[in-house]
Amino acid sequence: MGLLLILVTFGSPLFGVDRLTSLQIKREIRQIENDVLQIRRFLHMNPELSAEEFETTKLIATKLLALNLDLHSSEARTGVTAVLRGENEGATIAFIVPINAQPFDEKNSLSYRSLNPGAMHACGNDVHIAIALGTAMVLNKLRDKIPGNIKFIFQPGGKTQANDYSGAKMMIDQGALDNPPVGAALSLQIWPAELGKIYFSSGTVLAGEEEITIHLQADKNRLAPPEAPDLIAAAAWLIGSFQQIASREIPSTEPYLIYMGKIHGGNRPQEQPPQVAIEGIIRYLQPSTQATLHRLLKELSSSLTNLFHTQCRITWNSKIPPLYNHPELGEILEPSLIHLQGKENIINTSPLLFTHDFSQYSQKIPAFLLFLGALPSSKKPSFRFLPHPDFLPNEQSIFLGIEIMSHLLLDLLAQPTVSSPSAIIH
Repeated sequence: MGLLLILVTFGSPLFGVDRLTSLQIKREIRQIENDVLQIRRFLHMNPELSAEEFETTKLIATKLLALNLDLHSSEARTGVTAVLRGENEGATIAFIVPINAQPFDEKNSLSYRSLNPGAMHACGNDVHIAIALGTAMVLNKLRDKIPGNIKFIFQPGGKTQANDYSGAKMMIDQGALDNPPVGAALSLQIWPAELGKIYFSSGTVLAGEEEITIHLQADKNRLAPPEAPDLIAAAAWLIGSFQQIASREIPSTEPYLIYMGKIHGGNRPQEQPPQVAIEGIIRYLQPSTQATLHRLLKELSSSLTNLFHTQCRITWNSKIPPLYNHPELGEILEPSLIHLQGKENIINTSPLLFTHDFSQYSQKIPAFLLFLGALPSSKKPSFRFLPHPDFLPNEQSIFLGIEIMSHLLLDLLAQPTVSSPSAIIH
């Protein structure tokens, strides 16, 4: 039996936050409003890219040490974990927070706009850090109401880390889910949508991603004109054919994305290059879609060899698995969110071809990612996905995020638990 099988074993989920505790959470948030705003604005002014989040990590660690939390630094020197131990025994729940900025020049006009050219918190990780630190500050005052532990995992790198390594995978490999063992993980992503709306779905909610590198090389016996193969034409044929045939082979009910973002080869317009490289990605929701895309590209590469007299080598690099929000966990969280925000503000969404390496945690333990609208209703962005250089979240989303996560973590820890979380892993 798994850690969160209470819906089968024990009936309806329990609320760990009663009315008095809810009022106390609100009071504590008011006490720290200025502190968390200053944290967010400092981080926004001083963004650090993946694998470079040294000052960000120092700031986070300093704030956590002030709360007397148990800290463990990442071996990579960016990223940190901290355990807030409740006064009563119970399970350990993780709150996962990515801390990296993205490689964008900020377009917003702010007094606290990014001071680092080519770096910006374009995905909202400055807000996420402020929410997590604020949640730690609030719940540190409520230790007597915590039946277990809350582990805050501030992970470097977001989707990718140095040496092509996922920040989430790095933290997992370094034992972030151990000592004490984590039974379930939550994360929150602010989103370019109306402030206060919560986008909440169980099952597969975000795409997996693989990088593709295709090397085309001329047959060594056909390097001289006029027999030299046209590798540029071969590359164009391969890209176009892959897109066209995939659209016919994959059902419309199985969303996917093929994106070839880089082609390089050749030095002079009047000469055929001896080799061409194509780089791109695929995104998919279902393993069957992933398998079909692999098969199609392999078949097309064989045809290309015959048609254009080239050698074709394909390299796949699996980056991020699809994100699976565990339904059992969702059934516990949804009543809490409705109780807190109202049913009209909880929106069930279809899966998105957006990626998030929180999916690495969902491969190991029950996990759930929430999306929180962070824009005023009058603001309608011209973009739907993040990161984006125009993203400017409303700072009220910080306080709302603290309240939501404080409630969810306490409500989740209030559930009856058993020994092993592995039984409900998808």
